[in-house]
Amino acid sequence: MSEHIQRALQSRRIEERLGAVEALARLEPAEATPLLLQALRDRSRYVAAQAARVLGEQRNDEAVPEMVAHFCWLSEEGKVRDPGCRVRNELAVAFGKLDDARATDALFLGMRTVQVEQDGVALVDMATGLRGNCALALAQ
Repeated sequence: MSEHIQRALQSRRIEERLGAVEALARLEPAEATPLLLQALRDRSRYVAAQAARVLGEQRNDEAVPEMVAHFCWLSEEGKVRDPGCRVRNELAVAFGKLDDARATDALFLGMRTVQVEQDGVALVDMATGLRGNCALALAQ
């Protein structure tokens, strides 16, 4: 089963990669986690955000160090690496579910994030939801 999923994660089509992440959600966390961490680094932020959501739902604390490292990497150049803060939002929610102190520094980083981007004709701070999700995760 995981070979088929692994091939789907390499597909050029976003729909296939999203389907692979959904299939990983039905596997045991020990088997799914390495592939979910791979999907977290997908070139599509939609696939990466879905992988972050599944990682949070599976609550496998072995993934936390890599999730934290990826959150921090995304934050280094947020506008380029995570426009709209979609992936970091899902990671923040996942950190709240995982209730792991190793994510604390990443969550504080997220709470300080301001990411102003063009939205139509206006400039908008796309990190307002991220700050809220990080604060909520810390409170949990």
